[in-house]
Amino acid sequence: MEIKLLVDEKVITTYTEGESPIRFLADIFTAMAVADEEAQKAKSIARKKRLMELTDRWLKTDHSGQH
Repeated sequence: MEIKLLVDEKVITTYTEGESPIRFLADIFTAMAVADEEAQKAKSIARKKRLMELTDRWLKTDHSGQH
């Protein structure tokens, strides 16, 4: 029996019956950590983009009559 871990249709690691599952589990946790890091980067980029859009909109607004 063989078990494959796929991420975005790409094989990340394979476990074959009889092997120690430790490496397979370590590969799974590594893949999870990488995915979490990528998700955090995407959130950060989206947040920065939104802040830039809001700042740009604020700068283009006429504030001359406001205190």
